[in-house]
Amino acid sequence: MLRRAMRPPRRLHIGLGPWLRALPARLPDPALTVALAKLAPAVRVAYVLLRIEGMPRYAVRVQLIELRVRRPGR
Repeated sequence: MLRRAMRPPRRLHIGLGPWLRALPARLPDPALTVALAKLAPAVRVAYVLLRIEGMPRYAVRVQLIELRVRRPGR
């Protein structure tokens, strides 16, 4: 009985489909999360787009310009 109480109703479970599919397959490495937290926001965005999303450099540059992220040193 306790196990059944822990599960959401079927109607609610079906409605969660899009959100459940959007969850990452696995949680990120805590060490990477801590290292990213220490970076400046603009550098963090560039790193995530390049290394984690695997976007090409030119696409990352275009994304940063569209987001109005200032170039480092300016």
